[in-house]
Amino acid sequence: MGLVPTAAGTIEIGGSAQGERRARAGLMRRIGYVPQGAEVPGGARVVDLLRYAAWLKDVPRPEAEARVAEALDELDVAHLATRRARTLSGGERQRVSIAMSLVHRPVLLVLDEPSVGLDPVQRVALRGLVDRLGRTRAVVVSTHVVADIDEHDDTVVVLDAGTVTFTGSADGVAARARPGDHGASDLERGLWRLLGSGG
Repeated sequence: MGLVPTAAGTIEIGGSAQGERRARAGLMRRIGYVPQGAEVPGGARVVDLLRYAAWLKDVPRPEAEARVAEALDELDVAHLATRRARTLSGGERQRVSIAMSLVHRPVLLVLDEPSVGLDPVQRVALRGLVDRLGRTRAVVVSTHVVADIDEHDDTVVVLDAGTVTFTGSADGVAARARPGDHGASDLERGLWRLLGSGG
């Protein structure tokens, strides 16, 4: 996300390296980011929040309204455009936050713990939304909730204290499970084993 300087290695988006100072501003405009528990001003109307997001990402003024309408439609929240943020449910707020992150048409969308605070129905809807968004851009989801991992995800990366312990498919994680491991599913048991057998 460019919030912390890289200590080693490189991150490239569309062939441009994040560490290149001249490329940094352009790269940041190609990324959409929704932080965990994203808060927005409760008195603001949804459409104004998206207009503000467009302004922050330097969307040209003549294009801003079309981009706002496009993001509202893509997230199925156009009917909420005139509502105040404080009147939205948790799932509606999450969709509006994602719409705000898409108003500048990023090629990469990063969602940090997107299912926190959502009920089971909202969580299922979020998974479907992430799958749909992933058809037109790269989507990275950071989560510690096993239910957020979908068998259709292209790649699952498991981190333990900042170290990559696994890269592969959800099936590959599940294949790590052994009889007697803790967990309610092979996926949970595989994660338990990858993360030091729960230690």
